[in-house]
Amino acid sequence: MSEDSVAREPAWLVGHISDLHLGREGAGNRAEAVLAELAALNRPLDVLVVTGDVSDAGQQADYQWLQTRLGEFTPVVVVPGNHDDRSAFRSALPGPAAGPGPVNTVHDLDGLVVLGCDSSIPGESPGLLDDETLGWADTTLAEVAPGTPAVLAFHHPPIVIGDQYLDGMRQFGADRLGDLLSRHPRVRALLCGHIHQAVSGRFAGVPVVTAPSVAPGWHLPWATDLVATAPGFAVHTLSRSGDLTSYFRTAGGGRP
Repeated sequence: MSEDSVAREPAWLVGHISDLHLGREGAGNRAEAVLAELAALNRPLDVLVVTGDVSDAGQQADYQWLQTRLGEFTPVVVVPGNHDDRSAFRSALPGPAAGPGPVNTVHDLDGLVVLGCDSSIPGESPGLLDDETLGWADTTLAEVAPGTPAVLAFHHPPIVIGDQYLDGMRQFGADRLGDLLSRHPRVRALLCGHIHQAVSGRFAGVPVVTAPSVAPGWHLPWATDLVATAPGFAVHTLSRSGDLTSYFRTAGGGRP
């Protein structure tokens, strides 16, 4: 394929936000700024992915607040984080029918499939894709048409980032996720949050990207001070052939 052909190849535009922690002081204003930046793009998003910790304390009012502000974005994939409450989450945000189990959803975007996978463990900070979620993902991916790329979205990254505190509450049981990915090479990206900073890596040969947080960020593993960052977000392009490119921005920085 020539360079000109690559440049013209259609791509999906994926907005990615995470860790809003609504309920904290100023969290609503930070979320408003990020959503306004995404809504102002000169090309509409094909999907907005929200990778968890929507609420800081699992309050239903926080999910309702976000739901009222998502009208400009269709479709929206939202997954729970360790701060979220499944019952309150289900009552206000897009997802499956009521029930105590994991909140897993699938979205077909005209040639791209996005699976929202619940990696939360109620009452705990670390994450895990449980047997129900892995079985659902395995079946769902097996039913996707041949040649269709897929993206998995969940809160907890499965990779070690070198921060002792954050690595202690990453997604455990990652070898089982690796087995799933080995059976489904159509998966082209793993989109995550949880660590309050933009990090990229690879897991089982698949790109892993965590979005910068809407809430204040976390320090680098080699630093000690917390970072009073501006609210951040990511925008990914995924080509029809499955190539991923990620961009990272902060909101409210003004224009030159």
